[in-house]
Amino acid sequence: MAELYTLTLTVRALMVTLPITLCVLTQTLVIVLCYYRRSIGQGRRRIIELTLELLVLFHIIVLSLPQGEGYQAQYASILVPAGYVRSRYLAAALTALFAVIAAARLKKAWLLLVAVAACLTLPALESTGVYVWLYLAALYCYLLRAGRLCVLRYRELKTGISALSVKELIDSMRAGIVFYKPDGFITLTNEKMRELMIAATGKIQRNGAYFYELLSSGRLRGGCQKAEHEGQILCLLPDNTAWMFTRTELRIGYGRYIQLAASDISEQWKLTTQLQEQETVLKRHSEELKKAIGNLHILSRERELQKAKARAHDSFGQRLTLLLRAIHGEQGPDIVLLRSLSQGLEDDLQAEQNRIAPLKRLESLQQTYRPAGVTIQVDGTLPEKSENGHIAIDIIRECAANAVRHAFATEVYARVRGADGRFHIELRDNGSAPSKPLREGGGIGGMRRAVEQRGGTLEVTSSPGFVLKADLPESGTE
Repeated sequence: MAELYTLTLTVRALMVTLPITLCVLTQTLVIVLCYYRRSIGQGRRRIIELTLELLVLFHIIVLSLPQGEGYQAQYASILVPAGYVRSRYLAAALTALFAVIAAARLKKAWLLLVAVAACLTLPALESTGVYVWLYLAALYCYLLRAGRLCVLRYRELKTGISALSVKELIDSMRAGIVFYKPDGFITLTNEKMRELMIAATGKIQRNGAYFYELLSSGRLRGGCQKAEHEGQILCLLPDNTAWMFTRTELRIGYGRYIQLAASDISEQWKLTTQLQEQETVLKRHSEELKKAIGNLHILSRERELQKAKARAHDSFGQRLTLLLRAIHGEQGPDIVLLRSLSQGLEDDLQAEQNRIAPLKRLESLQQTYRPAGVTIQVDGTLPEKSENGHIAIDIIRECAANAVRHAFATEVYARVRGADGRFHIELRDNGSAPSKPLREGGGIGGMRRAVEQRGGTLEVTSSPGFVLKADLPESGTE
């Protein structure tokens, strides 16, 4: 090192002092970048690299000590041999040894250059006469290596997964997220969650468990409301946005953490609110429709009863008048007339009951349901002079009532046709499909009995929609 003292201060500053200063600065930057370069699953590898970089910095600092001592000796005009021999041996030996170990563990041969540079500065080489150049070569080797590592580590931080890149990623998320321990200590949070904390509680919370308790209990700042959606906590903010908070327990290694995530469901909540309002209106209309249908059946029964009373009154009144004349006649009771009147009574009542043609009954049925917004359409021609026409009308009437009452139908389709001595009728509606298998009650059971009494068959299916099919002979026996 004595050769350095013969150089001028300017030359020494440019050749030695400046490289040492740059080495210290760049090596320190390398250590910082190595620290933030930590990634999951490579903890041991990062510890080895970080330890090696610390030893390199320690060696550079030890190498700078004789240079400082030389400056002091030159100012005092006293030339002394370089000191810090033991420190230089220790720093060079530790750096070289750990560089060899790191090269073997990390399988990177270029780390052996660090060991070579450390060995070039051993004090034992001062007697060779070229120690100054070996000293400078080691400094420049450290400087070039540190500069190259700074560039590489910076690129890795920008393109790879690291502590900084993960933080930048979660900060760029539109959703809020916070991780905290069971005692509430927050380990990681992003900008959006901090904004939500301020909007919901008025300040940034430092305890995650306490923040979740505030959300659960609804103790929020003015203008905020708590609600529930799909079993999760929902917070309605003054800016008309809705945020759903989801709490999840995580296990990482031997540690237990809580993840609290907040997602923006403003549009979904708006649609849900509208749907609930429409469902309320629909239920009210459904109840009104059920009452109207019940009243319609009561009115229909009353009308049928009045018609039956009128038919009985007309038929019995006429026959009673004839019977009185037959009993009180001049020749005495007319036995033949009495017998004919008594035998024809049931036929007259039946004739009165079926006096209205099936087509007229269909028109009356359509007019009855039309004010309620229900259309009954019939494709085909109803038989006018057959009992099948009246059975078809009875089936249409019962199916229409069931379709409106249970399936909320607005259109009922009936298809009637005759072929090969058979009469077929098929009914469908545009109502909702039954949610469970159908059980035959009095309505379908009565239709089945009426059809089977005439030698026909009745088939009912409920999937994918309600369909009723009846098959009757053109002239069956009752």
